[in-house]
Amino acid sequence: MKAKEIDKDEILNVRFVDEDVLENESKRTDRWLKLREATFDRKNKTQSKMKIVFKGMKKGFVSVNSRVIKAQSDYIILSGGYVLPMRSIYKVE
Repeated sequence: MKAKEIDKDEILNVRFVDEDVLENESKRTDRWLKLREATFDRKNKTQSKMKIVFKGMKKGFVSVNSRVIKAQSDYIILSGGYVLPMRSIYKVE
């Protein structure tokens, strides 16, 4: 799967999908754990940027490289205050 890399400020122009892009609960749990772990690393001052692939309704799959500041069950907050709904996130590297 090919994802076009975008700048974080372009997130403001993305309309996110309504349904979760992951088809099963196991993959959703893995996604959640990776994102939560990224926020814990920040507290230990070892956090590095992550590549986050997500899906927009018109743009398809796109990616950003950023630090995860906070992960909640419904959304994540990236450095700079950008918000991504959890349901749109396909992969975290």
